[in-house]
Amino acid sequence: MHLTVRRAAFTDLPRIEEIYAYARAFMAAHGNPNQWGTTHPPRAQLEQDIAQGGLYAITDEVGIHGVFYFFIGDDPTYARIDDGAWHSDRPYGTIHRIASDGTGGILAAAVAFGKEQIDYLRIDTHEDNKVMQAAVAKQGFQRCGIIYQPDGSPRIAYDLSLIRRAEEGDVSRIAEILVFTKRVNYRPIFHNDDYSFGELQVLTVARDYWDNPDMLEEIWVYDDGIVKGLIQISGEEVKQLYVDSFFENHSIGGRLLEFAIEELGVNRLWVLEKNSGARAFYARHGFRESGEWKYEEGTPERLLRLER
Repeated sequence: MHLTVRRAAFTDLPRIEEIYAYARAFMAAHGNPNQWGTTHPPRAQLEQDIAQGGLYAITDEVGIHGVFYFFIGDDPTYARIDDGAWHSDRPYGTIHRIASDGTGGILAAAVAFGKEQIDYLRIDTHEDNKVMQAAVAKQGFQRCGIIYQPDGSPRIAYDLSLIRRAEEGDVSRIAEILVFTKRVNYRPIFHNDDYSFGELQVLTVARDYWDNPDMLEEIWVYDDGIVKGLIQISGEEVKQLYVDSFFENHSIGGRLLEFAIEELGVNRLWVLEKNSGARAFYARHGFRESGEWKYEEGTPERLLRLER
């Protein structure tokens, strides 16, 4: 069975209401009769969600098996959080009102969809919804604290960031990404096969990190279940930014760089003059040539200093 996500239509409402009815009965049977009661969400809410383009259906070749509301922006109920804190203040996407007909993989499909839209997600659930609490934890969400619905009722809040600090378990992927992207991008510039295929080896790079774990403290990785990219930050400078070539053109590099700008205050870096693709990428994110340059050590190739 292959699940896909699409925007819900008004013609889907009868099936969507069936799914919510099933979900309410499931909640009640599993010790959570109060979260949605017997009528939530009301039809008027669903019609509004569809009209706003925020209600999504999860389908396969047979039909609709799940539904959820998703939007990017500030959720008023998340402005106050007690007994904890959000792990980031950067822009986020929120998953609300998720329900299924009992088909497996519905939450995973909704989360995967959310990850495609933005690198930081939030979700909440009722204290009696033990099934949902376990499910969101399985998807990698972290508990943050307690938020409140407009009627004042509390909910347990969670968030999930695809960008996190590197850990020792990431070393093999970090080494793979560094070695293969450097070969692809720099061999045409430096024409140094002794370095590209001799000195530059995955095992050698990995050993450097294993032997010097402090090196990981400057590295953040993009991890949506697979580590697909990394950025190294020293102070306010980007030292390295690489994305696995298999996952290029998925906005991963841009997400890493914007994270570094917004969360870590980076404002400068060095880039090879001949690396036109990288220069264009950084220009799209507001970096401009400062006029300062230097030679890459041991080579005649120039590095340009970019600032924003």
